[in-house]
Amino acid sequence: MSKDLKNDEIVGMLNKKNTTINVYQPMNAGKIFTINGVDITKADNKADNGVVQQISRVLYPFPNGTVGDLIKYSEAHKTLSGLLDKAKLMTTLQNTTQMFTLFAPTDAAFKLANMTEINKLNDTELSKVLLRHVLPDIYYQQAFYDNESIMTASKETMVLIVGVGGISVVVDRTEGYVNNPNHACTNGVVHAIDRVLFK
Repeated sequence: MSKDLKNDEIVGMLNKKNTTINVYQPMNAGKIFTINGVDITKADNKADNGVVQQISRVLYPFPNGTVGDLIKYSEAHKTLSGLLDKAKLMTTLQNTTQMFTLFAPTDAAFKLANMTEINKLNDTELSKVLLRHVLPDIYYQQAFYDNESIMTASKETMVLIVGVGGISVVVDRTEGYVNNPNHACTNGVVHAIDRVLFK
């Protein structure tokens, strides 16, 4: 039953694939249940031999790699992948014992960034810049509400702007628009953004 579902709970399916349950309670709203980022739209439909949880779409494709893997093999995130390797953070995002949300600037986003200054950063400074794009838990877009504040892995505050136009994230007065959300991974989720969170 839905009351028994726990946030970040790993549930095995009959096809031998694992799924992740998330439970969110945005401000002034009821609980939201998701499975691999897909909404449970009608919970606890009792059947003679169990219970049916109605969801908003088919659970396909199933995640087949970590957050780090998705970026490593993405054609749209080659710059980010290289910087994660340089800062020795790729293996962190491939760790299956931890859960992550990554707001991943695309290669197009890096073309708009001050790469001259980014390339001057030492490994510690670069790591902090990259970790401000990471949240140490799983946050699908359904979890976000307007003006929400979340602590990033760099120990900085990220503010969410949620409106009819979509979702933006702000760290240190730098804003990125979420233009491709909810890429489920075995240890979290990736949201592509159109700006690097770096002044």
